[in-house]
Amino acid sequence: MSNTTTPDKRPRNIGDDHGSSRITTVKLGQLRVSSAAQREFSDTWGEFLEKNFNLDLVGMLTVSFRDGVYWVVDGQHRTHGLISWAKREFGDEWQEWTVHVNCHYNLSERAEAALFLAFNNRRTISAYDKFTVGVTADLAVPTDINRVVLGAGLRVDKARKPGSVSAVGALEYVYRLGDAVLLRKTLNTIRDAWAGTGFDSDVIRGVALVINRYEGRVDEERLVKRLSAFANGARGVRQRAYVIKDSHGSKLDVAHAAAITDIYNAGLRGGASLGSWWKDEVAA
Repeated sequence: MSNTTTPDKRPRNIGDDHGSSRITTVKLGQLRVSSAAQREFSDTWGEFLEKNFNLDLVGMLTVSFRDGVYWVVDGQHRTHGLISWAKREFGDEWQEWTVHVNCHYNLSERAEAALFLAFNNRRTISAYDKFTVGVTADLAVPTDINRVVLGAGLRVDKARKPGSVSAVGALEYVYRLGDAVLLRKTLNTIRDAWAGTGFDSDVIRGVALVINRYEGRVDEERLVKRLSAFANGARGVRQRAYVIKDSHGSKLDVAHAAAITDIYNAGLRGGASLGSWWKDEVAA
């Protein structure tokens, strides 16, 4: 890193309109992080790098030059550590110091997100981060799932408050099981039963398994009412599911499906009842 910089006056090259890259030098003060094209920032990891920063281990940052700004595509935590270190070393002049970067040109934010996913294909990345960046990159499945979630008046968000869904792995599971139609029915059922709460992974999967198996037989309005009236709501369903899991040795999402089936069947006789989940499980 040095305290000199070279203005970016590169000539236009063939293929620039479709994105190109080269090693260049930029000021630290010119770096920005696009939250839509990155994994969620980890405060814990950021604090660790602040206290244990090693300049020799920074490596090459990957950035995208767009709208006059150098957006960090790969290396947001290293950038955080580098800037924290520079502030300690150089005080108010930290923004003038420079660093070499691998700079991509003429990329949209969508293309930046796709580039992030490509860089992190072999690295550990959470399902939540991969999903949200996939939405920004306009990938087909995450985008369609997000459309269904928003259409239900919900949002993909880690916040533990009504209307928020963070279990993206469960959303993807349901989508693969029955496409957007099943996902919409599942989200609407949970939303209406528990006032926009209860979106835990196994609950989402369990409700979807029931609706998918008994398609054409299950009365969705009754399902909502029965779940809504069940003691302790989603927590009560989970408690019953754990009992079933222990007695049948099943996976927790399947135990949820069995519990939900029992709750639905209570008070029904004959053809109106869905019958035992385990009877159909054996038949399948």
